[in-house]
Amino acid sequence: MKKLLLLVSIFTASFSHAQFADLDNVVTDFLLISTRYVTPGAEAAIHQSAAGWFQNADVLNTWDVDVSLHGNAIFLPKNRKTVSVSNSELINLRLQDGSLQANIPTALGGDDPIFFEGEIFGQEFDFQTLEGINEDEFYYGFVQATIGLPKKTQVSLRYAPSIPINDVEYLVYGIGVQHSIDQYFKNPYDVKLALQASYSRFNFDINFDPLEIPGVRFENVNIKSNSFLLQALASKRVNNFEPIASLGFTASYFGYELGGEGEALLNVVNNALENLEDSQVKWVANMGFNVYLGDFSIQSVTTFGEFINANLGLHYRFD
Repeated sequence: MKKLLLLVSIFTASFSHAQFADLDNVVTDFLLISTRYVTPGAEAAIHQSAAGWFQNADVLNTWDVDVSLHGNAIFLPKNRKTVSVSNSELINLRLQDGSLQANIPTALGGDDPIFFEGEIFGQEFDFQTLEGINEDEFYYGFVQATIGLPKKTQVSLRYAPSIPINDVEYLVYGIGVQHSIDQYFKNPYDVKLALQASYSRFNFDINFDPLEIPGVRFENVNIKSNSFLLQALASKRVNNFEPIASLGFTASYFGYELGGEGEALLNVVNNALENLEDSQVKWVANMGFNVYLGDFSIQSVTTFGEFINANLGLHYRFD
């Protein structure tokens, strides 16, 4: 908070001490509301980026290539679509209708009009909370290519183009490495076992109706994340059918940046947001199957965790 106050003082030197306090308090309150708004969306995106990284626990022969197309659908639970905010948590702002507490939409929620009011630089103002994507599911597709390397290892590359859904744009890319571990011991049941580590980078842009307070106009929020996934895999092929499963965890680091007009105050808020960059560790599990049709295969995998994600993939193998 000391850094935030120093930044404020640089370009507001002519303001009174009371105005300094107003600015600091409004920024602090807005950060509380905005981070509660964006966090469920960031968590859903991280969970979705963990899906579809493997076809099975086997690895490709050296220099063989597998190319796949995937569709993801993540199901958004009602309890992540709203978040509670109370007047007792706020310093300057308060609910306009006189309520002491309200459930406001998150990035995954709807467009229920909840208004706050406050005072800054001697001016009263009000604003409506940001709107969510207002969907029960979030869909996106990606392409992935895997190449077999020596030592029973393979590398996968993933890319999901920027996809607009309502007022949200979503871009993902990453890399994964998989290594066979059943090669190191006798395996009488012919169950394939492997370890996989992957890295995903995503940008999650949310555009919303402009939100204005004196001196600044907010128009969008960008969420950037670096997400690491480590998981153990198992599979066993029986003729043309192959059940698959995995268990692992993600370690994710994400930050936020607000865009709009009013560079001075916008810089203050975004510098404060940098100090609020968060990290999370989440467990994830995958269960599914492959059906083989010559050089093609169809894969269905469900990812379980705080969210449920369904992934459908079409693979083609070049020997």
